[in-house]
Amino acid sequence: MEYEWDEAKNTVNRRKHRVGFDAMAGFDWNFATREWHFEEGEERELVIGPIGDSLYAAVIVERERTRVVSLRPATQRERRNWRREFHG
Repeated sequence: MEYEWDEAKNTVNRRKHRVGFDAMAGFDWNFATREWHFEEGEERELVIGPIGDSLYAAVIVERERTRVVSLRPATQRERRNWRREFHG
Protein backbone atom coordinates (compact mmCIF):
# COMPACT_ATOMS: atom_id res chain seq x y z
CA MET A 1 0.00 0.00 0.00
CA GLU A 2 1.27 3.48 -0.82
CA TYR A 3 1.03 6.21 1.79
CA GLU A 4 1.34 9.96 1.63
CA TRP A 5 1.30 12.66 4.29
CA ASP A 6 2.01 16.28 5.04
CA GLU A 7 5.61 16.46 6.24
CA ALA A 8 4.94 19.32 8.69
CA LYS A 9 2.15 17.27 10.28
CA ASN A 10 4.49 14.26 10.42
CA THR A 11 7.06 16.32 12.34
CA VAL A 12 4.44 17.42 14.88
CA ASN A 13 3.14 13.84 15.18
CA ARG A 14 6.67 12.49 15.73
CA ARG A 15 7.27 14.99 18.55
CA LYS A 16 3.89 14.39 20.17
CA HIS A 17 3.58 10.60 19.82
CA ARG A 18 7.20 9.54 19.17
CA VAL A 19 6.28 7.77 15.94
CA GLY A 20 6.54 8.96 12.35
CA PHE A 21 4.07 8.29 9.57
CA ASP A 22 6.68 6.21 7.74
CA ALA A 23 6.04 3.50 10.37
CA MET A 24 2.77 2.77 8.52
CA ALA A 25 4.88 0.71 6.10
CA GLY A 26 4.86 -1.98 8.81
CA PHE A 27 1.13 -1.76 9.62
CA ASP A 28 -0.43 -5.23 9.55
CA TRP A 29 -3.75 -4.79 7.73
CA ASN A 30 -4.61 -8.46 8.31
CA PHE A 31 -5.24 -7.65 11.98
CA ALA A 32 -6.76 -4.18 11.71
CA THR A 33 -10.08 -2.89 12.98
CA ARG A 34 -11.77 -0.03 11.14
CA GLU A 35 -14.17 2.72 12.13
CA TRP A 36 -15.37 5.45 9.77
CA HIS A 37 -16.41 8.99 10.63
CA PHE A 38 -16.72 12.40 8.99
CA GLU A 39 -14.38 15.17 10.03
CA GLU A 40 -13.45 18.44 8.35
CA GLY A 41 -15.84 17.63 5.49
CA GLU A 42 -14.32 14.30 4.52
CA GLU A 43 -14.69 10.65 5.40
CA ARG A 44 -11.87 9.55 7.68
CA GLU A 45 -11.06 6.12 8.96
CA LEU A 46 -9.66 5.17 12.35
CA VAL A 47 -7.67 1.97 11.95
CA ILE A 48 -6.17 0.08 14.86
CA GLY A 49 -3.61 -2.62 14.28
CA PRO A 50 -0.12 -3.85 14.99
CA ILE A 51 3.15 -2.41 13.83
CA GLY A 52 5.76 -4.84 15.02
CA ASP A 53 4.96 -5.85 18.60
CA SER A 54 2.90 -2.76 19.45
CA LEU A 55 -0.66 -1.69 18.71
CA TYR A 56 -1.24 1.65 16.98
CA ALA A 57 -4.17 3.85 16.02
CA ALA A 58 -4.02 5.75 12.73
CA VAL A 59 -6.42 8.16 11.12
CA ILE A 60 -6.31 7.87 7.35
CA VAL A 61 -8.12 9.29 4.34
CA GLU A 62 -8.45 7.30 1.13
CA ARG A 63 -7.45 9.31 -1.94
CA GLU A 64 -5.29 8.21 -4.86
CA ARG A 65 -3.03 6.94 -2.13
CA THR A 66 -3.76 6.40 1.53
CA ARG A 67 -3.12 9.70 3.31
CA VAL A 68 -1.96 9.41 6.92
CA VAL A 69 -3.47 12.14 9.10
CA SER A 70 -2.22 10.89 12.48
CA LEU A 71 -0.52 7.88 14.06
CA ARG A 72 -0.18 7.14 17.76
CA PRO A 73 0.00 4.24 20.19
CA ALA A 74 -3.47 2.78 20.81
CA THR A 75 -5.17 3.75 24.05
CA GLN A 76 -5.96 1.17 26.70
CA ARG A 77 -9.63 1.14 25.61
CA GLU A 78 -8.65 0.70 21.94
CA ARG A 79 -6.30 -2.17 22.86
CA ARG A 80 -9.04 -3.85 24.88
CA ASN A 81 -11.57 -3.53 22.01
CA TRP A 82 -9.00 -4.75 19.48
CA ARG A 83 -8.20 -7.82 21.59
CA ARG A 84 -11.91 -8.57 21.89
CA GLU A 85 -12.20 -8.46 18.09
CA PHE A 86 -9.23 -10.75 17.40
CA HIS A 87 -8.97 -12.92 20.50
CA GLY A 88 -12.60 -13.32 21.53
